[in-house]
Amino acid sequence: MGDVFMLKPVPVSILIATYAGEQASRLYLALESLYVQSRIPLEIVLVVDGPVDEHQEEVIQMFATKPQPPLMQIIRKQRCNGLAAALNYGLPYCSNEIIARMDSDDISRNDRMEKQYIFLLDHSDIDVVASWQAEFEDDDTEHIRTVKETPAKHEEIVRALRWRNVVSHPTIMFRKTPVVRIGGYNETVGLLEDYDLHMRLVHAGSRYAAIQEPLVKVRISRNQRSRRGGWSYILAEGKFRYRSFRRGNYSFAIFLFSFIASAVFRLMPVFLKAAMYRLVRNSVRVT
Repeated sequence: MGDVFMLKPVPVSILIATYAGEQASRLYLALESLYVQSRIPLEIVLVVDGPVDEHQEEVIQMFATKPQPPLMQIIRKQRCNGLAAALNYGLPYCSNEIIARMDSDDISRNDRMEKQYIFLLDHSDIDVVASWQAEFEDDDTEHIRTVKETPAKHEEIVRALRWRNVVSHPTIMFRKTPVVRIGGYNETVGLLEDYDLHMRLVHAGSRYAAIQEPLVKVRISRNQRSRRGGWSYILAEGKFRYRSFRRGNYSFAIFLFSFIASAVFRLMPVFLKAAMYRLVRNSVRVT
Protein backbone atom coordinates (compact mmCIF):
# COMPACT_ATOMS: atom_id res chain seq x y z
CA MET A 1 0.00 0.00 0.00
CA GLY A 2 3.07 2.12 0.58
CA ASP A 3 3.35 4.54 -2.35
CA VAL A 4 -0.39 5.00 -2.93
CA PHE A 5 -1.05 5.49 0.78
CA MET A 6 1.74 8.00 1.13
CA LEU A 7 0.38 10.11 -1.75
CA LYS A 8 -3.11 10.43 -0.27
CA PRO A 9 -3.86 13.60 1.73
CA VAL A 10 -4.36 12.93 5.41
CA PRO A 11 -7.74 13.80 6.99
CA VAL A 12 -6.34 16.63 9.10
CA SER A 13 -7.64 20.18 9.49
CA ILE A 14 -5.10 22.92 10.17
CA LEU A 15 -6.51 25.62 12.47
CA ILE A 16 -4.77 29.00 12.08
CA ALA A 17 -5.73 32.57 12.98
CA THR A 18 -4.26 35.76 11.59
CA TYR A 19 -4.88 39.39 12.51
CA ALA A 20 -3.94 42.95 11.57
CA GLY A 21 -0.65 42.80 13.46
CA GLU A 22 0.69 39.95 11.33
CA GLN A 23 3.10 40.51 8.44
CA ALA A 24 2.12 39.17 5.02
CA SER A 25 5.56 37.66 4.43
CA ARG A 26 5.33 35.66 7.65
CA LEU A 27 1.84 34.40 6.88
CA TYR A 28 3.09 33.35 3.44
CA LEU A 29 5.88 31.22 4.92
CA ALA A 30 3.50 29.63 7.42
CA LEU A 31 0.97 28.64 4.76
CA GLU A 32 3.61 27.60 2.24
CA SER A 33 5.05 25.10 4.74
CA LEU A 34 1.71 23.26 4.70
CA TYR A 35 1.75 22.76 0.92
CA VAL A 36 5.14 21.03 0.89
CA GLN A 37 4.35 18.39 3.50
CA SER A 38 5.30 14.76 2.89
CA ARG A 39 1.67 14.02 3.80
CA ILE A 40 -0.55 16.90 2.67
CA PRO A 41 -3.41 17.80 5.06
CA LEU A 42 -6.90 17.97 3.58
CA GLU A 43 -7.81 21.48 4.69
CA ILE A 44 -6.72 24.72 6.28
CA VAL A 45 -9.23 26.67 8.34
CA LEU A 46 -7.88 30.23 8.41
CA VAL A 47 -9.65 32.59 10.81
CA VAL A 48 -9.11 36.21 9.75
CA ASP A 49 -9.55 37.88 13.11
CA GLY A 50 -10.76 41.33 12.12
CA PRO A 51 -9.71 43.40 9.08
CA VAL A 52 -6.19 42.86 7.72
CA ASP A 53 -4.16 44.90 5.22
CA GLU A 54 -4.10 44.38 1.45
CA HIS A 55 -0.77 42.53 1.59
CA GLN A 56 -2.19 39.84 3.86
CA GLU A 57 -5.29 39.70 1.68
CA GLU A 58 -3.10 39.04 -1.37
CA VAL A 59 -1.40 36.15 0.41
CA ILE A 60 -4.73 34.73 1.59
CA GLN A 61 -6.23 34.84 -1.89
CA MET A 62 -3.11 33.32 -3.41
CA PHE A 63 -3.47 30.19 -1.28
CA ALA A 64 -7.28 30.15 -1.27
CA THR A 65 -7.36 29.77 -5.06
CA LYS A 66 -5.01 26.77 -5.17
CA PRO A 67 -6.92 23.82 -6.67
CA GLN A 68 -5.05 21.09 -4.77
CA PRO A 69 -5.16 20.18 -1.07
CA PRO A 70 -4.92 21.55 1.44
CA LEU A 71 -8.05 23.45 0.44
CA MET A 72 -8.44 26.62 2.46
CA GLN A 73 -11.58 27.84 4.19
CA ILE A 74 -11.43 31.54 5.03
CA ILE A 75 -13.48 32.38 8.13
CA ARG A 76 -13.77 36.11 8.82
CA LYS A 77 -14.54 37.89 12.09
CA GLN A 78 -15.58 41.51 12.07
CA ARG A 79 -13.61 42.36 15.20
CA CYS A 80 -10.39 41.00 16.71
CA ASN A 81 -11.15 39.50 20.12
CA GLY A 82 -7.94 37.58 20.75
CA LEU A 83 -6.57 34.18 19.82
CA ALA A 84 -8.84 32.06 22.04
CA ALA A 85 -11.98 33.62 20.55
CA ALA A 86 -10.62 33.23 17.02
CA LEU A 87 -9.82 29.54 17.55
CA ASN A 88 -13.23 28.87 19.09
CA TYR A 89 -14.79 30.60 16.08
CA GLY A 90 -12.87 28.40 13.65
CA LEU A 91 -13.17 25.09 15.49
CA PRO A 92 -16.67 24.17 14.22
CA TYR A 93 -15.49 24.72 10.63
CA CYS A 94 -12.84 22.01 10.95
CA SER A 95 -14.38 19.08 9.11
CA ASN A 96 -11.91 16.44 10.33
CA GLU A 97 -11.70 14.79 13.73
CA ILE A 98 -7.95 15.39 13.83
CA ILE A 99 -6.85 19.03 13.99
CA ALA A 100 -3.38 20.55 13.95
CA ARG A 101 -2.69 23.94 15.47
CA MET A 102 -0.25 26.40 14.01
CA ASP A 103 0.39 30.11 14.41
CA SER A 104 0.41 32.47 11.45
CA ASP A 105 4.11 33.25 11.80
CA ASP A 106 5.51 29.76 12.42
CA ILE A 107 6.79 27.14 9.98
CA SER A 108 5.94 23.44 10.03
CA ARG A 109 8.68 20.98 9.11
CA ASN A 110 7.81 19.11 5.94
CA ASP A 111 7.26 15.79 7.75
CA ARG A 112 5.21 17.19 10.62
CA MET A 113 1.79 16.05 9.38
CA GLU A 114 3.06 12.58 8.54
CA LYS A 115 4.74 11.98 11.89
CA GLN A 116 1.96 13.33 14.10
CA TYR A 117 -0.91 11.83 12.12
CA ILE A 118 0.66 8.37 12.06
CA PHE A 119 1.41 8.70 15.78
CA LEU A 120 -2.27 9.34 16.56
CA LEU A 121 -3.30 6.44 14.32
CA ASP A 122 -0.92 4.15 16.18
CA HIS A 123 -1.85 5.44 19.66
CA SER A 124 -5.63 5.50 19.97
CA ASP A 125 -5.34 6.34 23.69
CA ILE A 126 -3.61 9.67 22.98
CA ASP A 127 -5.77 12.77 22.41
CA VAL A 128 -3.02 15.38 22.00
CA VAL A 129 0.42 14.90 20.48
CA ALA A 130 2.89 17.78 20.58
CA SER A 131 6.52 18.01 19.52
CA TRP A 132 9.57 19.99 20.44
CA GLN A 133 9.83 23.47 18.94
CA ALA A 134 12.82 25.03 17.19
CA GLU A 135 12.97 28.73 18.04
CA PHE A 136 14.24 31.48 15.76
CA GLU A 137 14.19 35.25 16.18
CA ASP A 138 12.34 37.71 13.95
CA ASP A 139 12.84 36.69 10.28
CA ASP A 140 16.06 34.69 10.56
CA THR A 141 14.27 31.39 9.89
CA GLU A 142 17.43 29.37 9.23
CA HIS A 143 19.21 30.39 12.44
CA ILE A 144 17.80 28.21 15.22
CA ARG A 145 18.71 29.66 18.60
CA THR A 146 17.04 27.20 20.95
CA VAL A 147 15.15 23.92 20.82
CA LYS A 148 12.45 23.77 23.50
CA GLU A 149 11.86 20.22 24.63
CA THR A 150 8.66 18.61 25.91
CA PRO A 151 8.62 15.34 27.88
CA ALA A 152 7.60 12.29 25.85
CA LYS A 153 5.05 10.54 28.04
CA HIS A 154 1.72 11.59 29.49
CA GLU A 155 2.71 11.19 33.13
CA GLU A 156 5.86 13.28 32.66
CA ILE A 157 3.92 16.02 30.86
CA VAL A 158 1.25 16.16 33.58
CA ARG A 159 3.85 16.43 36.34
CA ALA A 160 5.58 19.29 34.51
CA LEU A 161 2.30 21.10 33.77
CA ARG A 162 1.74 21.56 37.48
CA TRP A 163 4.58 24.07 37.47
CA ARG A 164 4.70 25.56 33.97
CA ASN A 165 3.41 25.11 30.46
CA VAL A 166 5.74 22.61 28.78
CA VAL A 167 3.48 21.97 25.77
CA SER A 168 4.15 24.14 22.72
CA HIS A 169 0.74 25.24 21.45
CA PRO A 170 1.73 25.69 17.76
CA THR A 171 3.03 22.10 17.66
CA ILE A 172 -0.05 20.22 18.85
CA MET A 173 -2.21 17.86 16.82
CA PHE A 174 -5.35 16.80 18.67
CA ARG A 175 -8.64 14.98 18.46
CA LYS A 176 -11.53 17.41 18.07
CA THR A 177 -14.14 15.63 20.20
CA PRO A 178 -12.43 15.97 23.63
CA VAL A 179 -11.72 19.67 23.00
CA VAL A 180 -15.33 20.37 21.99
CA ARG A 181 -16.55 18.36 24.98
CA ILE A 182 -14.83 20.71 27.44
CA GLY A 183 -16.08 23.82 25.63
CA GLY A 184 -13.00 24.69 23.57
CA TYR A 185 -10.68 27.49 24.60
CA ASN A 186 -11.34 29.70 27.62
CA GLU A 187 -11.62 33.28 26.32
CA THR A 188 -11.23 34.89 29.75
CA VAL A 189 -7.65 33.91 30.63
CA GLY A 190 -5.72 36.31 28.40
CA LEU A 191 -2.50 34.86 27.00
CA LEU A 192 -2.92 31.64 28.98
CA GLU A 193 -5.50 30.08 26.67
CA ASP A 194 -3.24 27.17 25.72
CA TYR A 195 -2.07 26.39 29.27
CA ASP A 196 -5.67 26.52 30.46
CA LEU A 197 -6.76 24.17 27.68
CA HIS A 198 -4.12 21.61 28.63
CA MET A 199 -5.07 21.67 32.31
CA ARG A 200 -8.77 21.23 31.56
CA LEU A 201 -8.13 18.44 29.05
CA VAL A 202 -5.90 16.59 31.52
CA HIS A 203 -8.56 16.96 34.23
CA ALA A 204 -11.17 15.57 31.82
CA GLY A 205 -9.03 12.49 31.21
CA SER A 206 -7.33 13.29 27.92
CA ARG A 207 -3.87 11.82 27.45
CA TYR A 208 -0.85 13.62 26.03
CA ALA A 209 2.39 12.66 24.30
CA ALA A 210 5.17 14.50 22.52
CA ILE A 211 7.35 13.48 19.60
CA GLN A 212 10.96 13.95 20.64
CA GLU A 213 12.13 16.17 17.82
CA PRO A 214 11.31 19.72 16.66
CA LEU A 215 8.55 19.56 14.02
CA VAL A 216 7.75 23.28 14.05
CA LYS A 217 9.91 26.38 13.82
CA VAL A 218 8.47 28.95 16.23
CA ARG A 219 9.19 32.66 16.00
CA ILE A 220 10.22 34.36 19.23
CA SER A 221 11.08 37.96 20.05
CA ARG A 222 12.02 40.28 22.89
CA ASN A 223 8.57 41.87 22.60
CA GLN A 224 6.93 38.49 23.10
CA ARG A 225 8.72 38.02 26.42
CA SER A 226 7.85 41.55 27.59
CA ARG A 227 4.13 40.97 26.94
CA ARG A 228 4.15 38.06 29.38
CA GLY A 229 4.89 40.14 32.42
CA GLY A 230 3.58 42.88 34.69
CA TRP A 231 0.84 42.93 37.29
CA SER A 232 -2.06 42.31 34.89
CA TYR A 233 -0.44 39.11 33.66
CA ILE A 234 0.38 38.06 37.24
CA LEU A 235 -3.27 38.59 38.25
CA ALA A 236 -4.54 36.57 35.28
CA GLU A 237 -2.07 33.79 35.98
CA GLY A 238 -2.99 33.78 39.68
CA LYS A 239 -6.67 33.34 38.85
CA PHE A 240 -5.83 30.59 36.36
CA ARG A 241 -3.65 28.72 38.87
CA TYR A 242 -6.28 29.04 41.60
CA ARG A 243 -8.94 27.59 39.26
CA SER A 244 -6.57 24.74 38.44
CA PHE A 245 -6.11 24.06 42.16
CA ARG A 246 -9.88 24.12 42.79
CA ARG A 247 -10.38 21.81 39.82
CA GLY A 248 -7.98 19.30 41.39
CA ASN A 249 -5.04 19.62 39.00
CA TYR A 250 -2.64 20.00 41.94
CA SER A 251 -2.38 20.60 45.69
CA PHE A 252 -2.67 23.93 47.50
CA ALA A 253 1.06 23.80 48.29
CA ILE A 254 1.92 23.53 44.59
CA PHE A 255 -0.56 26.33 43.78
CA LEU A 256 1.00 28.65 46.35
CA PHE A 257 4.61 27.94 45.49
CA SER A 258 4.08 28.03 41.72
CA PHE A 259 2.16 31.31 41.93
CA ILE A 260 4.84 33.02 44.01
CA ALA A 261 7.62 31.72 41.76
CA SER A 262 5.83 32.77 38.58
CA ALA A 263 5.01 36.23 40.00
CA VAL A 264 8.68 36.86 40.81
CA PHE A 265 9.61 35.71 37.31
CA ARG A 266 7.01 37.95 35.62
CA LEU A 267 8.37 41.02 37.40
CA MET A 268 11.93 40.47 36.22
CA PRO A 269 13.48 42.70 33.52
CA VAL A 270 13.29 41.21 30.02
CA PHE A 271 17.02 40.47 29.81
CA LEU A 272 16.89 38.57 33.10
CA LYS A 273 13.80 36.67 32.00
CA ALA A 274 15.69 35.48 28.93
CA ALA A 275 18.43 34.07 31.13
CA MET A 276 15.89 32.41 33.44
CA TYR A 277 14.06 30.88 30.49
CA ARG A 278 17.24 29.05 29.59
CA LEU A 279 17.61 27.78 33.16
CA VAL A 280 14.06 26.62 33.88
CA ARG A 281 12.92 25.35 30.49
CA ASN A 282 13.78 21.95 29.07
CA SER A 283 15.71 23.39 26.18
CA VAL A 284 18.93 23.06 24.26
CA ARG A 285 20.64 26.28 23.25
CA VAL A 286 21.87 25.87 19.69
CA THR A 287 23.83 29.10 19.35
